[in-house]
Amino acid sequence: MKTRILIRTLTYSIFGVIVFWYVPSPSQTSKSRIPSGCAVIEGKVLGENGRPVPGATVHSFALEQPIKGRLPSAPAADTDAQGNFSLRCVRPGKNVVGAGKESEGYADSILTPFIDQRLVRTLSVGEQRSIRGVVVRLGPKSGRLTGRMIEAGKQMPIEGGQVLLCRSVRPTECKGINPNTQGVGEFSLLVPPVDFTVRASAPNHADWYSDVIHIDPGSERTLVITLKPRRKASDQPLS
Repeated sequence: MKTRILIRTLTYSIFGVIVFWYVPSPSQTSKSRIPSGCAVIEGKVLGENGRPVPGATVHSFALEQPIKGRLPSAPAADTDAQGNFSLRCVRPGKNVVGAGKESEGYADSILTPFIDQRLVRTLSVGEQRSIRGVVVRLGPKSGRLTGRMIEAGKQMPIEGGQVLLCRSVRPTECKGINPNTQGVGEFSLLVPPVDFTVRASAPNHADWYSDVIHIDPGSERTLVITLKPRRKASDQPLS
């Protein structure tokens, strides 16, 4: 299994983790083999069909860490051919563990908007301790939303814009996304098959609103978000 450090941009609350865990077995990793300041989480990733998912990316995030701008470095690992993973230096305390495999349509269960929050679980692990047998279940497969933000008339990408995705059934449930993942003013992400709307804004521009969007698993929807500049007071006609 490959282990690496995962650094992501977080612009919305941490939700959507599907985690089931077991009490650590008596044969847990010896304290002497785990570095000070670390803990170990081991387990398996299963797809919606209940089968192991090889090549999924698993990562954990300590809930007790403050969130400012970029996420701090977080342990991450890829699952092996049997879907097993081992996070070797998790921060002790309360953690969420998430996984995803974009190539098969499984969105990241921590960073993706609108994952069912009733399935959210947390687990606690002590310093120089290990938890084994953790099962991370990937949610339903997702569709892909892509988009670009341009200025009306100029057709130029807009810098400094913001994009919010809001659930249609709960309009106040909104998640911000990074609008620059594919370059300035261009984004692409997986989203669950739920109804939602998109709201975009940028300084000195009028807000933009979409109609209701629903993207089926395996499908793709592309948005061209055209923002109109606001008229300056000096441009207003004299009465």
